[in-house]
Amino acid sequence: MVNSTILMITGDPALLESVRHDLKALGGASRIDLVGSVKEACELLDKVQPRLIIADWKRKHNGFDAMDRLLWATSKLVRHTPVVVIADRYQDDQAVMFYRMGVSDYISRSDHLSLLPQILGAYLTPSSSSSGEFVAIPAPKDEGGSTSTNKKKRQENSKNSPPPVSFQATNS
Repeated sequence: MVNSTILMITGDPALLESVRHDLKALGGASRIDLVGSVKEACELLDKVQPRLIIADWKRKHNGFDAMDRLLWATSKLVRHTPVVVIADRYQDDQAVMFYRMGVSDYISRSDHLSLLPQILGAYLTPSSSSSGEFVAIPAPKDEGGSTSTNKKKRQENSKNSPPPVSFQATNS
């Protein structure tokens, strides 16, 4: 696992301990910066530059506007910072709204908390970090099995295309 900082928005010690346990099982050194509100998280983002944000979502304390502010604040960071929302219970309408807003993952405590180690691993392992390298995608093969385009087809296509247009700048 990559050494990383996780920004966690929660007031629940049990959830914090669960995340700590899952991170330890992944075998890496991570720092968890704990805040109690979305507002505090937004204020801390520039200083912390987290690799992942985990938001313990309680609808009575937070509205969609709060998540919108958090996602806006993360959009200004140097690198993409995934946001994982953990809700008390899964609600389809809430999940759809969060995904449309740009949340990376949405799980419920009651049904999906066992998936949290896999989610953390997906965002925090070296293979999930951007290396800045491009993946080479092989060119499609034509009917003859060759990866190069048939020369005759290229010549035919060039006959059917209009002549090139050139522009010349003039002083007016």
